[in-house]
Amino acid sequence: MKKLLGKLLIIPVFIVGLSLIEVTPNKTTFGFFAGMCDGNCATMYEVSDKTILVDTTSFWDFRFKDEKLEILGQKIINQEGIKDYDFYKLRVPLIMILDPRSGFGCPDCYDQGGYFFEFEILGIKRQFQIDKGEEPIYYQNITDDIRHNIKIINEQLIK
Repeated sequence: MKKLLGKLLIIPVFIVGLSLIEVTPNKTTFGFFAGMCDGNCATMYEVSDKTILVDTTSFWDFRFKDEKLEILGQKIINQEGIKDYDFYKLRVPLIMILDPRSGFGCPDCYDQGGYFFEFEILGIKRQFQIDKGEEPIYYQNITDDIRHNIKIINEQLIK
């Protein structure tokens, strides 16, 4: 009985551990989108080790190629003196790699828009669409973090 109880305790401890450990991905893509709109329907920010690509589109649905988001990079931030752009990337709880879902809530179902988040760690690429207020329990402030990073990148574009 004690062995069974010990084994059952390992699972929640493992899950909590994966929720607490955060890593910085090789590349992150994030932004806000609206499905049925006129004008700027989505702005996506792709942050790698050396550049930030910003893609604003009026055709959100057409940016997907083989179920993957295609960033065209209309504006590029690549400043001299900056060694890497990890500051602009979102840190990801390790458990997010294992989460089988690709969406949280019903982003843009009621014309409220939604948040997009994609990351790549060790060649593993994960993609999520997130409704504000329906964030995963292990990363409750992901939409706030996305909005914050969008704000600081936009401030860099204005300079």
